[in-house]
Amino acid sequence: MASHLKGVEDVLTHPEENVVAQLLTDEEIIESVIGINKDDIDEEDDESSTMEPPSRNEAIKAAITLNNFLLSYEKTTPEVLTMLRKIRDEIQGEIDFNKKQKTIESFFKKPS
Repeated sequence: MASHLKGVEDVLTHPEENVVAQLLTDEEIIESVIGINKDDIDEEDDESSTMEPPSRNEAIKAAITLNNFLLSYEKTTPEVLTMLRKIRDEIQGEIDFNKKQKTIESFFKKPS
């Protein structure tokens, strides 16, 4: 009789129901962040190709917003947060690299 109950438990509690996290590849994480699916790439409209890409500052703000969302989302894994931080750091690095260094003379010039 005990073996009969074990069979019922196996039917009622499917092993995959206990899975609380899944490991994603870098590509899958990026696709989930930017919302692109490989199947959708072929179906893009001509309108989307004329859309202007967001600025780096807009991308940083979006990454911060996404980070805040993921921190409150209970299924978020540390790997996802780490990947998002790396993406944000890469964008911020480009912003910092593109800043112009001011000369000491420009600091002492009177505003026009």
